[in-house]
Amino acid sequence: MRRRHTHTSRRPVTRPAKTVTLSVTVTNKGKRQGTETVQLYATPPAAADAERRRLVGFRKLTLATARDSRTVTAQRTLSIN
Repeated sequence: MRRRHTHTSRRPVTRPAKTVTLSVTVTNKGKRQGTETVQLYATPPAAADAERRRLVGFRKLTLATARDSRTVTAQRTLSIN
């Protein structure tokens, strides 16, 4: 499966706890059905090198043949403490 990811925007969390919403559209650009896992990562502001990114959510999608698109929307409350 050939695929394309469309990233809409990203913004830093600026308050002690903030709910963020992320939408990602995945489009199958190939000729076969395929499965893709969309992953959402967060990086703490003062992250040590060992924890630069943390997986905070994911969703597995199965897309039919060419031009099939699905949009995934996730909401997470992130803390900067």
